[in-house]
Amino acid sequence: MLKVGALIKYLSENHRQPPPARLTFLNYLTNLVDSEAQVTPELLEIFFAHCLEYAHWQQNRKQLGQEIRDLLQDHMDLAGLKWPEETQILELESGSDFTDALQVYLNSTYKKGEKYRLIHEADKKILAIVLMPDHSICVRTFDRKMMIRHGQLEPLKKDFALYYTPDLELDPAHTQQLEVAPFVVAQFQNGSEGLKGSLVRGYLCQKSFDLQGENIAAYPKLFYAIKKMEKHFINRQTDPYYQQTISALEKTIENVRLGDPEAIQESIDVIAQAQNAIEYVFTGDKLLNLLLRDLQHTLAQRKNLENSRVEMTPRKVEESWTQRQRPSQPRPFPKRGPKYDLTN
Repeated sequence: MLKVGALIKYLSENHRQPPPARLTFLNYLTNLVDSEAQVTPELLEIFFAHCLEYAHWQQNRKQLGQEIRDLLQDHMDLAGLKWPEETQILELESGSDFTDALQVYLNSTYKKGEKYRLIHEADKKILAIVLMPDHSICVRTFDRKMMIRHGQLEPLKKDFALYYTPDLELDPAHTQQLEVAPFVVAQFQNGSEGLKGSLVRGYLCQKSFDLQGENIAAYPKLFYAIKKMEKHFINRQTDPYYQQTISALEKTIENVRLGDPEAIQESIDVIAQAQNAIEYVFTGDKLLNLLLRDLQHTLAQRKNLENSRVEMTPRKVEESWTQRQRPSQPRPFPKRGPKYDLTN
């Protein structure tokens, strides 16, 4: 069986100026697939689905299929493969139809005692939180693009998923994948040595940034995207990030009331951290909003701040992926305990 690593080597050495379809395939294999994996029809269909997210490949689907067919037809059995030019894509407009179609797909996928719950997101996507029999969790993300297979609707993209251990830690044995911005995919593993992965963007599957050796909190856009999902199945009372933010607000309020100059200096970063938590993760949380207003009011009352301006507007997460951890960013937090609440 053909291995991904061998195919990457062949494409790199024999195609110095490959056509766009082969270049995209090379980038996809290099950036989003384990080099030890085997090239299977399933892998090829996932690749085609990734490509068909983009208008460019929807318009050039015949070229995409033909290039891959010419490349692999002498090296593997391609019978039964669903080629791009044979794939009919629909984007469901009705939210109820989207939910019904997704339930039919998930019911046909999970037949071994798994349980799932669907969460509708504001961007017209749906999260499927799947509880496995061993109490590990898989969080899958689906958008409204569907394809027709054997007369049935199924999601076009099926590989966006985060995997958690029963203790609700990101599972180091799995590769995690999620979309952190339109047409920007983060794929990584979170092991004992930190992150190892990359950001891939655009219809050519080009790597745009390495995720290497840092705590997830060092990459705010990735961190907030993950925490936004976790809030649906992790009890906030056992979430270290939530508790850290609450504790920082309460401690700063008390110290500012006592006139601690260091607390007054650091309060702007604490406010920014709380504002980011409210805007990007815990939208509408009453306790966070109450403590934030309390801190702002306490600062305004201090005489030594009469001639200085307190920044009251949210400090946005910077777009640059080269941003490193500063006091206003989410701080690394200890691993959470085994307590969790799937009904949260």
